[in-house]
Amino acid sequence: MPLGDNVAVPDQHRAWGVLERWDKPFRCCFSDRDPITRGGQNLFIERVPGARDQTHGLLKGGHFIQEDDPDGFVAHVLDVAANLDAKNRSRGRFDGAGEAIRTPDPNLGKVVLYP
Repeated sequence: MPLGDNVAVPDQHRAWGVLERWDKPFRCCFSDRDPITRGGQNLFIERVPGARDQTHGLLKGGHFIQEDDPDGFVAHVLDVAANLDAKNRSRGRFDGAGEAIRTPDPNLGKVVLYP
């Protein structure tokens, strides 16, 4: 996050105001070798209520993690989706074919899976 005399700072303060009240599941996935964002997950875990008690990812790579560790990145995204899928299935949110969430739970986010 830029600090000091930067035009983006007011927008970032507003974004943090929203994130600090975000109580839906929030998972971080950072890389271990990005010189700018390395360790950034700690700030989110401390400040975003929905990030507490979640499983966060730490991938091998630099700033362009989707290029450095595509398998790890995809695995983390699929794990998030699978957890939402499991929570929705346990609450009867899918029809018999598992094609759509009929009544989305506002506490689960908005991922819809099509198996």
